[in-house]
Amino acid sequence: MIRVATEDDIPRMLELGRQLHDESRFSVYPLNEQRTIDFFKMVINGGSTCAFVSIQKGEIVGGFMGGVADHWSCDLITAFDYSLFIDKAHRNGTTAIKLIVAFETWAEEMNADELSIGITTGVNTEGITRLYESLGYKQVGPMFTRRIF
Repeated sequence: MIRVATEDDIPRMLELGRQLHDESRFSVYPLNEQRTIDFFKMVINGGSTCAFVSIQKGEIVGGFMGGVADHWSCDLITAFDYSLFIDKAHRNGTTAIKLIVAFETWAEEMNADELSIGITTGVNTEGITRLYESLGYKQVGPMFTRRIF
């Protein structure tokens, strides 16, 4: 079951966020739990943001956070992801697809013209790319990062 996240979900969302942080390229940075909790609250309560959770057997096993914004150069509303996170034990099912579909439905309700989702964690980039392409997303370019400290 997919539903809109509430502030009551934040403790479990934090557990999943910690799991994602620890296995991603972001693990070299210290996790600021209070900042993470504050961000979850902002996304859950924001008018131009969304948060969904996936429930299986009464437990949150994944989530999706996203938002919409005006494009900087044209009359376009873009919907984008902040994060797609799924517990390791539930990654080979349809959880990700269901969360993405919930986001797409929300984005349509927000009158978005375009959906943009990406992979910035460095986790299973090939598999996630295949998933996104199977859902009709087109890869438009790579992303590069460089640490400066």
